[in-house]
Amino acid sequence: IDRDLFLFSLYAGGMSPVDICFLRHRCIKEDVIVYERIKCDKIARPVLLDKAKVIIEKYRNPKSEYIFPVFTRKKKDAGKSGRLSHNVNNTLACICENLGIKESVKWNMARSYFISKMVDEGYQPLQIAE
Repeated sequence: IDRDLFLFSLYAGGMSPVDICFLRHRCIKEDVIVYERIKCDKIARPVLLDKAKVIIEKYRNPKSEYIFPVFTRKKKDAGKSGRLSHNVNNTLACICENLGIKESVKWNMARSYFISKMVDEGYQPLQIAE
């Protein structure tokens, strides 16, 4: 799941770990994800890319309101995202090592990767910020 969470974050505009943990199915509005960012109380509306849809379908559980199986108890612990970030970063380090990539890749880099890709594709900074 660690790899999928990182890739989903990348495909969803660099969504933060805590936002991914609390992402609910009701946030999916056709081809857009509409959610309130937990850390800054702003509404985000990233486009739902096909690659992200595949990841969502992989973890679909009709018994859960959450998209990803992060919470195992009834208590929804925001601190879980910090522990999850640590696990994802360890998985990314193993992937990099196996592929011979010398640079360190961390979950929080998904946002900057996404922004760089958008700039490379010709989007204006205000479009990306929106």
